[in-house]
Amino acid sequence: MKNEELFVRIRKRHINKEKRDIFPYLNFSKKIDRSERLLHLIERRIKDKISLKEARIQFVISDITAFEVYFMDLFQATYLFSTCQKEFLDKCEKLVDKKFDFQELKTIIFGGYELSDLVMEHQNFQNLKSIDKVFSVLIKENFLDSLSERDFIITEEDKTDPFRLDKNWYSNLEYYLKLRHDLIHDFDPKLRISQEEILELHLNLIDVILAVDTVFADEIFKPIVEKSKKKTVKSKKTSEKISQCIFACQKAARLHSVSKK
Repeated sequence: MKNEELFVRIRKRHINKEKRDIFPYLNFSKKIDRSERLLHLIERRIKDKISLKEARIQFVISDITAFEVYFMDLFQATYLFSTCQKEFLDKCEKLVDKKFDFQELKTIIFGGYELSDLVMEHQNFQNLKSIDKVFSVLIKENFLDSLSERDFIITEEDKTDPFRLDKNWYSNLEYYLKLRHDLIHDFDPKLRISQEEILELHLNLIDVILAVDTVFADEIFKPIVEKSKKKTVKSKKTSEKISQCIFACQKAARLHSVSKK
């Protein structure tokens, strides 16, 4: 089959996804926490400048990996928690133009594949324009632009203390993504990369993900919670757990971001 490589990638992603949490921010947080701890230990214990530079380079790569995986997880979570998955897939027609032959259709139907898997494999979550296109189609128009115009409230207890993204958040994040790309594909051995610069870019990335996660919670999770409150006792308990997890994730994320500044 001409799309066999596509199915192999999807099977591999299924295996990896089973080892991660259903909530995208939890996976992101665990990944960056590990990277932060490692860099902190290296900066504190190693004095060799070449080793320190290499550690910072690997930190950048790890950061953007966490960023990319977050949006992959967010895409799948948006599908799984969508109140109407057919409507979700109808929107996805704008995101991919792919044809499958009869044998491939049988593989998709009987091989345990979701149409959302096929759509996701044709998206690029390392590029801000591509990310904006995906979530503008799925959630709201001009998705990334809307982040600049919004106050983000993390939990009900924090309503008096909302936060906004830095005015240069987009350009800083775009630079960070390009930096990672250059470090992997076009490495400059004389590149100067300071701890202060990396920390600033890192914190901006965290705030952006937190902002996106807040929109995601408001647009996807909270409507499900409200709808479930009107149903069975079991549904109410499930909705309460989802709601508690949303607020706990966001509260921890904001505290993490603020504490690093």
